[in-house]
Amino acid sequence: MYKNTPNALNGYTALIPTLQTAYPSASLDTSATKVSATVQENSRLVYDSMLISVKQAIENDITSGIAPMPPCLT
Repeated sequence: MYKNTPNALNGYTALIPTLQTAYPSASLDTSATKVSATVQENSRLVYDSMLISVKQAIENDITSGIAPMPPCLT
């Protein structure tokens, strides 16, 4: 899917996860983030899945990068 996408601008796509967005609510103490335990667990699952995706992309020579934190979330 990533290496051969004919409709993409250059014929391929890349994986660009927003790890910085998920990290605080997934990893920091809830007293600092003010999120519930449920939100923290959901964030952890999303963050862990993004890390797995990045590792798989690297293993399969798929172009990947790191997206900056979106300004709307700061």
